[in-house]
Amino acid sequence: MTTEVELLRARDLAKYGNPDGPTFEFLVEQLQNAGLSGDDIYEAIISGAYRTNEGINKSLGL
Repeated sequence: MTTEVELLRARDLAKYGNPDGPTFEFLVEQLQNAGLSGDDIYEAIISGAYRTNEGINKSLGL
């Protein structure tokens, strides 16, 4: 496993409790807690998939 992958997995474990990143269930729960419901949850998940993390991109040289 490359160092970059190990760093991303460690970050995801610390942030989401899962080395593979947030689960669908995690995202739904977070958005419900933020007051969203129904289709708005799915729209927010899809919208979020298009955003990148500038700090992670910079650390990986992207």
